Amino acid sequence: MPANAVNRKGWKLLNRLSISVIALGALAISLFSLSQESVAQSIFIAPSGDESANYSSVTIRDGLDNPWGLAVRSGRSKNGPHELFIAESGAGRVIRILTNQPHELSEAIVGFPVSKCQTLDSARLGPLGLNFLARTKLIVTCAGQIAGQEKVAVYVLPGDNLSVAADDFDHAVGPLNKEGSTSTAVNDLFAITKTESAAFIAACDGQSTGQILRADIGANRLESLRMITNKNEVAGFTAPSAITMLPLSRPHWMVVADWGALGTPRDSLLYFLSPVSGSILMRLSTDLDDISGLAYSPSGRLYAVDCAWNNKNQGGVYRLDDARVEGRQVCRTVRIATIARPTSLAFAPDGAIYVSALGKGEKVGSGKLIKITGEF
Repeated sequence: MPANAVNRKGWKLLNRLSISVIALGALAISLFSLSQESVAQSIFIAPSGDESANYSSVTIRDGLDNPWGLAVRSGRSKNGPHELFIAESGAGRVIRILTNQPHELSEAIVGFPVSKCQTLDSARLGPLGLNFLARTKLIVTCAGQIAGQEKVAVYVLPGDNLSVAADDFDHAVGPLNKEGSTSTAVNDLFAITKTESAAFIAACDGQSTGQILRADIGANRLESLRMITNKNEVAGFTAPSAITMLPLSRPHWMVVADWGALGTPRDSLLYFLSPVSGSILMRLSTDLDDISGLAYSPSGRLYAVDCAWNNKNQGGVYRLDDARVEGRQVCRTVRIATIARPTSLAFAPDGAIYVSALGKGEKVGSGKLIKITGEF
């Protein structure tokens, strides 16, 4: 096929993507080129905003031990109650909380190993990412995965007030194939997102190298785990920590947050990738320190939580808006809530955002679950 025909085909695909995203009123991404030059050029940061006065935040559960990933299972009606599954990472378990009874909790999965994460000041971490494969099947990723021994497990959830052991999974995928297991580092498998055909995991090996893993889905099961990103790519990842899918786009596109170097302010980046090839289509700078969670609202707006690991007073929940600086596509952050070291967020059918957070305390049990209401 002639090169100009390939270019025309690419432009048609990117134009369709731009139209679908702009129609959402979300971060209006016009993926203007597939070249490394365009990937590297979005280094501008738009002035930030603060609309937190328009939102209400309330702590509905405290005393949690390093809570991380969140997953919502809808109730029988839109207004709930709904079930929140939380990776209580420091306690090595996944817990279940009803939105109308947050003072009560039950264990869903117990007995995950807990290790100290050296890149996060020796924070105690176990299970990290959660996502539903089906209503009764939960995908769980964990910290401390030794390269060449990586595993992503799927659990059949027991009934109310019943739990299953971490080693009693329905099935698991991993380790990475030979092409993806050249490192001797320990991998932390952070957030999970999925489409109808595959699950995707943001992973970091603690050596300033990150990657995106893919497990195809067939008959309500995950299939073999493989790496789809190219470690040698010029605009590659440092520490991918959050991942979501661009809604209503066909074909699908991934949005990945990289929180950069801990201690370096305002260095978190957003990447837009092909879930098939792992190619990075565009990179946007933000003025956030350490993005640890991403989610699109039902209206199609992109939200993020900034853990701000080394500045506990800076952490919060942000809306990421489309903007232009000197004619270039950029990301404008708008704060909607101030929260100490948030780690994940999820939208529930009741219209609220639920946020897990480590809190300001250094002791076990300083973690929180927070509910945010407003216009999303």
